[in-house]
Amino acid sequence: MADEILHGWNAISEFLSCDVRTAKRWEQLRGLPVRRTRRTPGEGRANVYALASELKAWLPPVNTLPEPLSAVEHPQHKENSSPISSIDAPRASRKVARLRWRRLVLPLIGVASAIVVLMLLGTGSDFPAKKNSDKLNHPLPSASPRGMQASELYLRGSYLFEQRTPEALQQAKLDFQSVIATNPDFAPAYAGLAKTYDLLCEYSTLPATQAYPLARQSALHAIALDRGLPDAHAALGYEQFFGEWDALRAEAEFKQAIALDANSSLAHLWYGSMLLHQRRFAESLSQLNQAQLLKPDSAGVLGLRAYALGLSGKRDQAMDVVQDILTRVPDSAPLHFTLAQLCLQQPRDIPLYLDQMRRFAELRRSEQMLAVVRAGDLAYRRADEQAMWQAMLEVERQFHPDTNHPTYFIAALEAAQGMNDFALRDLHLLLRDHNEMMVGIEIDALLSPIRKDPRFSSIVSQVGLPPLPSPMETATENH
Repeated sequence: MADEILHGWNAISEFLSCDVRTAKRWEQLRGLPVRRTRRTPGEGRANVYALASELKAWLPPVNTLPEPLSAVEHPQHKENSSPISSIDAPRASRKVARLRWRRLVLPLIGVASAIVVLMLLGTGSDFPAKKNSDKLNHPLPSASPRGMQASELYLRGSYLFEQRTPEALQQAKLDFQSVIATNPDFAPAYAGLAKTYDLLCEYSTLPATQAYPLARQSALHAIALDRGLPDAHAALGYEQFFGEWDALRAEAEFKQAIALDANSSLAHLWYGSMLLHQRRFAESLSQLNQAQLLKPDSAGVLGLRAYALGLSGKRDQAMDVVQDILTRVPDSAPLHFTLAQLCLQQPRDIPLYLDQMRRFAELRRSEQMLAVVRAGDLAYRRADEQAMWQAMLEVERQFHPDTNHPTYFIAALEAAQGMNDFALRDLHLLLRDHNEMMVGIEIDALLSPIRKDPRFSSIVSQVGLPPLPSPMETATENH
C-alpha cells in the first residue's frame, strides 16, 4: 500500500494536531521528518511534504501517558504505567479526537476561550487567576507543545463537562487527567475532575460507590493546592450531600463557593439541588433562579429549576418548560427522567410517564429498565395504573431476586401499590446499604402513600434530611 503523502505545512500540522508555526518549530528543534522537493534556480521556494509513516515513527509511543488518578479506579493498571518519554510531543492515537475538538468544539467555545488560550500561551506563566484565591501557582509553559496541549485539554474538558452526556463526561475525565499528568500542581484540573466524577454516577453507569470517593479525593486535592477555587468547594459540597448525606457540611461548602465567587452558576445550581431534595422549595428556587441568570441557556439549570417549580405546586408550568427544553436537547436523559417524575404529580399523566421513562432507559442504554417499562406499558393498555405498577414490580424483581438487597425502584413500586410494610422494610435495607437514591426519598412521588407513616419519618431523619413540613407550611410556601 502506498504511503500517505502530506503536501504542505497545513496538511502536516493537521496530521500532528498542531498549528503551522509549531510544526515548523518542531522541524527545527526536534527533527520533525519534513521533506522538500528540489527546485531549479528561479523557480521559487521548494514544496514541503512529509510521509505519514515517518511522522508516526517520530511520535512517542501511545502508552507512555500516565494517568495517576485512574489507577484508583483500575488498580491493576498501576503497575504497568511507565514514565512519559517525550511529554512535549503530540500523540498519534489522539489525532481523530483532537481534530474533532478543533473542528466542532472550538467554534462553540467562542472568542472568550480563544482569548484565554492566547493568554496561557502568550504569557508563559499561569492560567488566569481567580478572585479571592489565597494561593495560585499553576504554571503552564507557553514555549512548548506541552503548554499548548495542556491548555487546550483543560478548556475542552471544561466544555465537555457542561454537555452532561455519558460520552462527554467520560472524555472530560480523561482530559482533566491528562492535564494533571503533565501539570500535577494545577489545582483547577483537580476541581474539574472532581465535579466530573460527581456527575458520572448520575449521567453514566459509574457506580456511586466509586464515583463519590474519587470526587472527594480530587476536590480535597484541589483545595489543598488552592483554597480559593469555587468549583472545588462546590464539587466537595455535592459529594458530601449526595454521597455522604452530610447536609451541614455540604451547605457550608456551597456557601463557601458562593462567597468566593457569587457568579458561580455551578455553586448556585448544586446548592439549589440540595435545597430541593430537602423540600426547601423557596430557597431552592432562589438559588436556581440565580443559576439561570448566570447560565440562561444551560439545559441542566433549566431542567432542575423546572423540577423545583413542579414540586412546589406549579406542575403544568414546569412540564411546559421541560418539554420546551427537550425540543432543543432531545437526547438529555436527566430531562426525560425529570419530565417523567413531573407526570406523577397530580393530575397524573401515566401515558406520558411511560413514554418518558422509556426514552430515559434508551438513552441510559439500560435493557433492564426498558423491559420494566415495556411490561408496565402493556399492563396499562390492557387494564389500569394499578396493574401497571404490579407488572413493573414483577419484572424488576425478576432482575433482582435477592430480597435482602432490593433496588430502590422495588421499594418505590411497592409503595405505589400500597404495599407499605414491604416498601418500608426495603427502604430500611437500602438505608443499611447507603444506597445513593435514598437522598431523594422526600421528593419521590411514588413514595407518597407512605409519607405519613412514622416509620418513614424515622428513615428520613437517618438519611440526614429535615422533617417534612406540615400541610399548613406547604400551602404557605407554595403561595
